[in-house]
Amino acid sequence: SQTAGNAQCLVDGGLVKRMQPGFSARSAVLSAALASQGVTGATNIFEGEYGFFKLYEGGKVKEENVVENLGEHFGVMDLSIKPYPCCRMTHASIDAALELYNSHDIDVKGIAEVIVYVSKMVSDMVGGPFTIRSNPQVDAQFSIPYTVAVALKKGDVFIDDFVSDTVKKESSILALAKKIKVLIDPELSTNDISSANMTIRMLQGESISFKVDTLKGSPLRPMTFNECAEKFKKCLEYSHKSSLIKNGEIITDFISNLEKKKDISEIFDYV
Repeated sequence: SQTAGNAQCLVDGGLVKRMQPGFSARSAVLSAALASQGVTGATNIFEGEYGFFKLYEGGKVKEENVVENLGEHFGVMDLSIKPYPCCRMTHASIDAALELYNSHDIDVKGIAEVIVYVSKMVSDMVGGPFTIRSNPQVDAQFSIPYTVAVALKKGDVFIDDFVSDTVKKESSILALAKKIKVLIDPELSTNDISSANMTIRMLQGESISFKVDTLKGSPLRPMTFNECAEKFKKCLEYSHKSSLIKNGEIITDFISNLEKKKDISEIFDYV
């Protein structure tokens, strides 16, 4: 994970997965600090004989693509914001479950089974029967059956639902998770993580369905500022700094007016 970062930790259930972006950010800051002290690095880092293009791409790179729309299109605008604190591959299924929860009066005790159709990659990564292994938190975060069970039971999926002791003790959630089956939709592309087609069959024979094609929080279906602010304030409840919890409203108001601020360093007075 510290050499290059890879997806194997997802398969193995390693906690280090959530640290990989931090490693990259730390390396960026360290590189800037070293450069400021006169430490030199490679000049031809991309196109050199042993540069990025040949090392990672086998030299099969259209170099013009690297600078296409440079200064006009900013990739940061294409990033997603995760509404739920679990693997992104579970989110389409959670979206479908919450839609059905909010549009129907579902008694989870009356559920016979839940069928979720997803892509092959999603099924392989997070679609297996829910099993608690060495780390219940990771097992839950990377499981469609568990996260969908939480969504259908509670109408929300948040941090508390992934505390290891909670995962092990929530018998009603575990029982519901066993009724949730994840199948491969042959019509979806192998790597599609944005789609899920869910059908809930009740013991009395009724069936209800919902299909998701676009993830909440993605550029095509962005979260509103208010939704982001509410998520932020919910997260603050888990902070050990009482000042953060107290200043949540001030911080979100400051950020909502960021473009009007002459000096954004003021925000650090509240964190």
